[in-house]
Amino acid sequence: MKKVLPAILVPVFAILLSLVASPGRATDAVQAAAQSPTDVMYAHSPNTLYTVNPVTGALATVGPLAGCTGSVYDMAINNANQAFAVSSQYLYRVDLVTGACTAVNPSPLSYSNNLSFVPPGTLGAGEALVFYASRDYKKIDTTTGAVTTVTTNALPAGTFLSGDIVSSDGGPTYVTLREGQGVCGAATGDCLAKVNPATGELVTNYGGVGATYVSTYGIAQWGGRVWLAMGYSNAHGFPASGRTAAVDVNETAGTATVDAATVSSHAGVDFYGAASSLLAPSSFDPTISTISPSKGTPGTSIEITGESFIPGTTVTIGGIACESLVIVSTTQITCIIPTGVPAGPAEVVVTSSKGSNAYSRLLTIEATPTPTPT
Repeated sequence: MKKVLPAILVPVFAILLSLVASPGRATDAVQAAAQSPTDVMYAHSPNTLYTVNPVTGALATVGPLAGCTGSVYDMAINNANQAFAVSSQYLYRVDLVTGACTAVNPSPLSYSNNLSFVPPGTLGAGEALVFYASRDYKKIDTTTGAVTTVTTNALPAGTFLSGDIVSSDGGPTYVTLREGQGVCGAATGDCLAKVNPATGELVTNYGGVGATYVSTYGIAQWGGRVWLAMGYSNAHGFPASGRTAAVDVNETAGTATVDAATVSSHAGVDFYGAASSLLAPSSFDPTISTISPSKGTPGTSIEITGESFIPGTTVTIGGIACESLVIVSTTQITCIIPTGVPAGPAEVVVTSSKGSNAYSRLLTIEATPTPTPT
């Protein structure tokens, strides 16, 4: 469990929550392979970095947060997929491949237990690193670690940021709040809310996400959903057992509810925070950006780039299954143009369990040369 920092309560991470044990998809923390930050979400304990697979909920260990002094309270990833983390007094650059930390500020400064980048153009030309100190909304210079106040008392009186903030390029900015000691309106625990990333001011308070999810230690976004990280603390007499889950936000009803089917348990892990790239996919529906080469005969190997190529994704060309398909990552697929596709413009369809996306005339099939008689 996160330690309480001076003048604030523990931040809530939408991927990590302190909660009552409940059934879920049990997963073990295996060693993580090097991946693009847009393929996964990240979560961390006070001293270890993990990846979280947004499709399966599987947790994998990246490595120790070596070089970070004391407990790491939260981290954030910008649109160049560079990661930063904070302890109570230091800002760090974090290597997403190894977990190694490098301090930005040489002398102690004062930080909080939440952190996020907001998109370019929100607070200046480039992306900006922000956090809340109780109700105040602040910005961090990533080259020096210096802090400036954007908005004093950005959150309403009686409300304070309890755990985390997360934003995405083109998507909403979410935070976790409390209204008084340990409550969220009539519910016990944390509220999920949407804020204006330019001012930090509250836009919508969705309330609690469920009676058994009372303390959110980190939040992330992937596939157009908000993700929570939750974890028990040994300090409370329970074995450390973190959980991750997705939250369905209903804008019309103004509510947020944990999707029970996405809850995954991670025994032995005590989450402190979470993060996702500003460029994380905004939808689980697969999209196609490019096909290379743009023409070829049956038997030609092609590369398809796009978003949300999750496990089980299939590709058809002219209605025929692409051969030797390999899902390289959530943004790249390779396969071979199948036999039987007629010459001319061909429709390429990428389909997953979450949706499909058809692109016409992006791929031209050339006739297979007729062998010259000998």
